[in-house]
Amino acid sequence: MEVDTFLLADGAHAVGGKLYVLGGGWNTISVAEFPTTHQSSLALALRVAWEETNQRHTISVEQRTLEEEVVQQIVEMELETGRPPGLRPGASQPVTVAAGCAFNAEEEGESEYSIVLIIDGAEVRRIPLRIMPHRP
Repeated sequence: MEVDTFLLADGAHAVGGKLYVLGGGWNTISVAEFPTTHQSSLALALRVAWEETNQRHTISVEQRTLEEEVVQQIVEMELETGRPPGLRPGASQPVTVAAGCAFNAEEEGESEYSIVLIIDGAEVRRIPLRIMPHRP
């Protein structure tokens, strides 16, 4: 399975095989006051290989500390993509996923995390995430 897109966004929707992304591709949250919660979205576009269709796959996205402790499970899902009639043998199938998520900033100061994409138990992609106080 190939990952075409994996990003954080201000908003994202997956409709009709397309991702609609607003304010995507960032990795830093600037916080004016603590504690606070920052609402955001996660956008994911995959290509399921021909030989991986008609099989169940697990997809999860976790927020982890730099010490690899899981802070929250953002996405946990199972996915199975079939082959539509007339699909050329060997062709991959696109899959899009968008999910809402929230990041909490409890204590004042800078914090660093990783947003980790795991497919079928293996880490395949990682986004660094930094939460920091707003500096005018």
